[in-house]
Amino acid sequence: MTGEQPVAEAAIELADSAGIDVSSLDPLGAVIHHCMSLMDIAASGVMLADRYGRLQTAATSATSDALTRLFELESEGGPCTESYQTQEPVSETDLDAAPTRWPQYALCAREAGARAVHAFPLKVGTLTVGALGFVSAEPKPLSDDDQRLATALADLATIGVLHQSSAGRAHKVAGQLQGALDSRVIIEQAKGMLAQRSGLSVDQAFNALRHHARSNRLRLAELAQQVVDGTGDPTVILDSLSTTAARPTQVTRPIRPSGSPRPSRPDTPRRGGSGPPAGH
Repeated sequence: MTGEQPVAEAAIELADSAGIDVSSLDPLGAVIHHCMSLMDIAASGVMLADRYGRLQTAATSATSDALTRLFELESEGGPCTESYQTQEPVSETDLDAAPTRWPQYALCAREAGARAVHAFPLKVGTLTVGALGFVSAEPKPLSDDDQRLATALADLATIGVLHQSSAGRAHKVAGQLQGALDSRVIIEQAKGMLAQRSGLSVDQAFNALRHHARSNRLRLAELAQQVVDGTGDPTVILDSLSTTAARPTQVTRPIRPSGSPRPSRPDTPRRGGSGPPAGH
């Protein structure tokens, strides 16, 4: 199947996934589905680069162990790796005629019944995140229409990856912020309960809570939760706090050791006292 309508349908499907909970998104699976339905190929796969620049299989249509192994070999070198590194499409229309291009990959490809392979980079601007690979059972090049389709599908896969990544980061940050807010609320509740029980001020109750948490190597929010749900003993928490920790520190004068002589004061002239006559 060729033409612009199928690509438009694929784009609409991916666009419709925007806004759904990130855990339910499968943009790469949609890309693979359309690759198989639009092109005359044996298998396709989306490969994404890890932090070390090695490609890993993110989605594949492989239905046999041999084809699955073929995509797994991309971490060591293959058309997708070359396309990712060069940021350009890569094709080998007859693997039997080029056994030394990717020796281990070519051997595995023959065992899997693959005779031609193609790869297109997943990139936006100068950023490349992986590659979209195709495996054909016949030694032949992709038609011009198929190349345009492959490029469009690779662009859609890139959009899906970047959307999923940014959405994942946003959810993670939102979760961290919500967790911090929940902890703050629990701590405020625990402070109020301790203050009401003991007659201490809210600040003193917080000092007691924090002192007990530090002394027992507990997270402050964890201890506060114990106070709120009744599994923690407020008396133990309050009794563990020293007087100086619960009350403002008083400034005391240093104590002079007994028997120590008082420091002598410097001599100062006395008013009206006797002294040598003027002029002497």
